[in-house]
Amino acid sequence: MRAVFGSLRLTKGIDFDRDPSLSLDSAKGGLPKALVRAAANAGIRQPDAQITKLTQTTVRARLSGRSLSGIDLRFEVEVSGRGAADPAHKRRETVVPPASYGMAPFIVESYSNEMLAAMKIAAAMSETRNAPRDVYDLHDLLTAGADPAELLASRPAAALKQIHDRALRKLELISFALAREELLPYLPPTCGNR
Repeated sequence: MRAVFGSLRLTKGIDFDRDPSLSLDSAKGGLPKALVRAAANAGIRQPDAQITKLTQTTVRARLSGRSLSGIDLRFEVEVSGRGAADPAHKRRETVVPPASYGMAPFIVESYSNEMLAAMKIAAAMSETRNAPRDVYDLHDLLTAGADPAELLASRPAAALKQIHDRALRKLELISFALAREELLPYLPPTCGNR
């Protein structure tokens, strides 16, 4: 969201799609090593990465360490093998990091705003998830003109009825206390009045 859409919300972790040519076992073996190497290059002290989730399609690792000023850091990276998305809903963006990062620009492959909005709706309606950040991100995408209606209309009628029937119940679970805990710490101070 931040790299390709410009969202001001900071993230608790990064999600990647696994290229079909990379096996789940390779991702599982390589992810912790890559995270520790990247953390060390970024100046994080005592970097450690552990696998925290492993399913038939997904591997998640948690990176922990300490900043140069002694602050404990924790970050999660998830690599999913959900299958290739329709190329019509993909895009490539060049990300130019701030000069202080000491990083060269790099290319990120992501999804169209419509696909991101459809994915946020699916996440918000998931039985196993209750994240105020999904609603926040969806608001930003819709405000920018994303229209996921066509993508949602291609889903089975039963899935759409399920979203319809439980949308209010799911949204009512997002209390102010939950938003204060799960969302506000990841927003710049100027966004706190939304």
